[in-house]
Amino acid sequence: TNSVFWVRMSFTNPLEEIQSYILLISNRALDSITFYNILDSENTRYEKIETGDNTPFHTRQIRHREFPFRVKIPGGKFREIFLRIES
Repeated sequence: TNSVFWVRMSFTNPLEEIQSYILLISNRALDSITFYNILDSENTRYEKIETGDNTPFHTRQIRHREFPFRVKIPGGKFREIFLRIES
């Protein structure tokens, strides 16, 4: 099917030091995944990564058979992540 889904996730780092995570999308058959990491509270700066089954493997942020994304959250900060998933 040609369906588009949006997912919103919120994370808070209560610690003083930066925390690093890997968000893993394990469905390898997804045609298109767009990852948005909102970097400020005004929603004016964001990191955007496009990948998916239709994207060349060598362009992935992390070269893995599934779709991992790096998420770094500074100490005492809040982050919102949006995913646009198309299949």
